[in-house]
Amino acid sequence: MKLEEKIFELVIKPKSQDKDSQRQEYILNVLLTGVLAVATIALFVAAATYLVPPHNNRLENGLITLVFWISTLVLVVVSRLGHWRVTAWTFVLFLSLSAAFFCLRWGFGLAVAQLLFCATIVMAGVLLSARTALIFSGGISATVMGLAVLEGHGVIHPRSNWRLLPDSFDDAIAFAVIFSVIGLVAWLWNRETDASLKRARASEAELQKERDNLELTVAQRTHELKELQASRLLEMQPLAELGRIGASLIHDMSSPLTAASLQLELLGKTKQSRSLKVVHQNVDVLGKYLVAARKQLQHASEESYFDVPQELKQVINLLRYRARTTGVTLHVGRLAAAQLYGDPVKFHKIVANLIANALDASESAPHKDVFVRLRPQAKNLELSVKDYGVGIPESLLPHLFEPFYSTKKLSDVRGLGIGLAMVKQYVEQDFGGQIVVSSSAKEGTIFKLLFPLHGVKK
Repeated sequence: MKLEEKIFELVIKPKSQDKDSQRQEYILNVLLTGVLAVATIALFVAAATYLVPPHNNRLENGLITLVFWISTLVLVVVSRLGHWRVTAWTFVLFLSLSAAFFCLRWGFGLAVAQLLFCATIVMAGVLLSARTALIFSGGISATVMGLAVLEGHGVIHPRSNWRLLPDSFDDAIAFAVIFSVIGLVAWLWNRETDASLKRARASEAELQKERDNLELTVAQRTHELKELQASRLLEMQPLAELGRIGASLIHDMSSPLTAASLQLELLGKTKQSRSLKVVHQNVDVLGKYLVAARKQLQHASEESYFDVPQELKQVINLLRYRARTTGVTLHVGRLAAAQLYGDPVKFHKIVANLIANALDASESAPHKDVFVRLRPQAKNLELSVKDYGVGIPESLLPHLFEPFYSTKKLSDVRGLGIGLAMVKQYVEQDFGGQIVVSSSAKEGTIFKLLFPLHGVKK
């Protein structure tokens, strides 16, 4: 470590934690160090005037210089011990009291005393605060005027013979010390002012940079939002087209289905065939689908308590033929008795989509089994659909319920990408439940639907 670095560590480097205190402590330490250095030079010069002929017989001035040097050294030590605030107040009060002593001793017109008063006011502003400087200014002004009044009325009798004597070298030493202190204060003040201006300019430049970056960020985000809105509009176009096609199909299919249902009902009265009954039931389900779809387009829905196992059985009966054609075995566990409040057609669509997806996933799997279970829990009614297919990659799970997102090939007419999105919407918004998915390549996929207990009637 260099010598100047050691000196800086020893007598000047601040020990405070916050920035403002560090700045004030730094100024105080620099001032005390500078004053101590100037006082040391003045002390040597004063000693030389007594040792080198012609000898100076004004010993009092030399003693004052020595007292000033010792007092400054003590203040330096106290400040380095961590008591810089006490040191700052003591230093300012010491200067002001020294000036007041000089006025009492040699009169209020003594130039050295007036310069010390000026230095006191300046240091109070730099080391303490502007308000403290104003207080000291008022106090010093009152002191000087009071001393003048007391001296004019003969209450005090300062030594004024110095006015008749020629200026001595001791006076020059005193002036030099005070001028050096005032110059040091001015240098520190200008240094702090320049540093503050640099920090202000740097902060202004940083703010300007942040503002420019913010404008660029806002413009970029606006552009991204516009692109996102455009992409959403493009995604909504197929939905709008599907809506128009669906409305047309509902209108065109309702009459033939009604006629077919009536003919099957008449035919069923004459021939009690089981196959005819199943066909009749399926046509009735399709009729319900059409009625529900028409009400959905008209923003109307019929909600009531419905038998959950019965709806599940209807869906499973509809899909058994599809399961047989693909070689998949559809296992249905014990269906706990429960009634759920909501739209039964939407519940029908939920279950149909999940089971149909499980059948598709099991079509090329080594274990062609799909399990459907309904189990009541403490707070929920759990419906699960489990397959042993190839599973869904983990990276695709977050996108599974997005509209028009499908893991199936584009050539597959079953892969429109709206089934699971519809399931999620119905489960969460219409029934107030939640849907949980877990999948792996070895164990297949399981969908668990949790319907809240307040919507279940046991």
